[in-house]
Amino acid sequence: MLITKTSRDIYQFDTEFFQPDGNVIFPDYASARKFASQMSEQRAQPVSASDLYAMQLIDEAMRLLVRNYAPPMLMDTAVSHVEESLGPESVIATQKRFVSEFPPEEVYRGEAKVEEYLSKLTNGRIETIEKLIYVFTHNGNPAVNPLLELVDDEPLEPTAYKNLISALDGFFAQYAKDNP
Repeated sequence: MLITKTSRDIYQFDTEFFQPDGNVIFPDYASARKFASQMSEQRAQPVSASDLYAMQLIDEAMRLLVRNYAPPMLMDTAVSHVEESLGPESVIATQKRFVSEFPPEEVYRGEAKVEEYLSKLTNGRIETIEKLIYVFTHNGNPAVNPLLELVDDEPLEPTAYKNLISALDGFFAQYAKDNP
């Protein structure tokens, strides 16, 4: 699961939790406990390791669903639809803001600028849109509320983020209707 730059700055999480693309991975429950402990040191309310672990499992389940029901060719078509609906500039601006707010390791450490990072991705157009879906879904899950600061999408509000999600929703609804 991706977490915000703000959360990373506040809690100073160990780098061992992060994949190069910025995803947090708990290979086991002990890792989730360690992550929760780092958060709990800074908060009045302790953080439940089981909640964090469940959040990661939900994130992984979402990734499997997207890979299964929206393979790369379909996602490419969906992203093209979104770009046609909102304009490529709006989509690019949203992607840039997203990468700066939910940064991969090299961007977080200042080793690459957002534009450099996006230009190096072979399927960055699809990858960032998929990740936006995961963040949006976490933000809509009431069970995440105690940990919302980790995935808070508020910094994306000034962009076309909500319109982008709405356009994707419309695309996939139509696709499902046309391909039962």
